[in-house]
Amino acid sequence: MENETFLTIIIRRLRTMHTLDRIALLILAVIVVFVAVFATKQIAKTHEISAAQKVSDQVVAALAKQDTKAILALGTTDLQKSITADELSKKLVFTYNDKPMTFADLYGSTTPTIDQTIVANNDNGQHVAFIYKYNSLKTPFYVRLDTINSNGKWLLQALSPNSDEGLLLTGTSSSDASDNTMSI
Repeated sequence: MENETFLTIIIRRLRTMHTLDRIALLILAVIVVFVAVFATKQIAKTHEISAAQKVSDQVVAALAKQDTKAILALGTTDLQKSITADELSKKLVFTYNDKPMTFADLYGSTTPTIDQTIVANNDNGQHVAFIYKYNSLKTPFYVRLDTINSNGKWLLQALSPNSDEGLLLTGTSSSDASDNTMSI
């Protein structure tokens, strides 16, 4: 018996167990495996959200300075092809008190909070959207930043500012919504 392996000891002990004890042990093993898989997925999800948030936080910092070149540099190739830095800068000009003001003028001195986080993993890849809330004016203003994991690197896929958070949550496009919605 000195040369017994761990596996043979386990098998010998299992043979001497009652059937109900074997079933209870099997159920316990299944629960342990389930918890381990769930915990691993949660840890991976938290890591991915954290990595995506770094990119979206950089976009928010660039928005505060109206640095559209930096915003596009953080974007996907498709985003960079769809709009120039000058076009993006023009889209980030709003009318406030009947005067044109840049996004940076309106919200550059405030720090937004993340109001919503939306995570989706599908055939197109890993996506994380953050909705930032700006409270510096009487009416809150929201910016949705959609990020995608492209070949292991998180990139900005879309930027959508709006005064109606509900439109940003439902994914309504600018053609379906009022003039205060823009999807870039």
